[in-house]
Amino acid sequence: MARKEKDPARLLTPQNGFPRGRLIWARLFEAEKMEEGEPRFSCCILYKADQNIGKLRKAIAAAVKDMGWTKMPRKAKVCLVDDDREIEDLAEEYEYIEPGDAILKLGRLEKYGRPELWDQNVEAIESPTELYSGCHVVADVEFYGWERVSSKATGVSCRLNGIQKVREDEPLGGGKLDTRKNFEEVEIEDDDDDDDDDRGERRRSKKTSRRRDDDDDDDLI
Repeated sequence: MARKEKDPARLLTPQNGFPRGRLIWARLFEAEKMEEGEPRFSCCILYKADQNIGKLRKAIAAAVKDMGWTKMPRKAKVCLVDDDREIEDLAEEYEYIEPGDAILKLGRLEKYGRPELWDQNVEAIESPTELYSGCHVVADVEFYGWERVSSKATGVSCRLNGIQKVREDEPLGGGKLDTRKNFEEVEIEDDDDDDDDDRGERRRSKKTSRRRDDDDDDDLI
């Protein structure tokens, strides 16, 4: 029996329409083990109410179709959070989330390796100070449906293959820091030079004294 071809609409990249959003809750450099399941890399992308995320919805619909479902199962766990009540609850907890927003949850199991992380020049990012919660990103992802017969759980998830930072912005909940503006240049005073000379003289005196003591010890051998 021939293997069924999966709908290519499940695959989104910056070239075929993955929408730019703002990175939040990023855990991209070290995998973390949650309460259930294997260690994974994860992050979320925040989309404002006026953004067009139709491509995400089409990709989720394609994943549903590939599972043979006629529609999204009731109580399914979906990677795109856009329920008004859930978003409003999050908006009360996080000031950067507003009613009407949507959040895409992405993840990748540690056993498949870390997702590829790129800067604006498509050069590898190795530091969390460069790819942080708050910057704007696009991604290479795959949407897929799943079901667990034992727990009767179903859902659609988003596997993260790679992510690219496309614009800097204010860090959210920690991340990149720039403290330079909080400091001023300090003028070196002449007295400091005199103190350095005094310290150098004291060190030389101690060395001379130690050499004399060593010579005295040699005489006792």
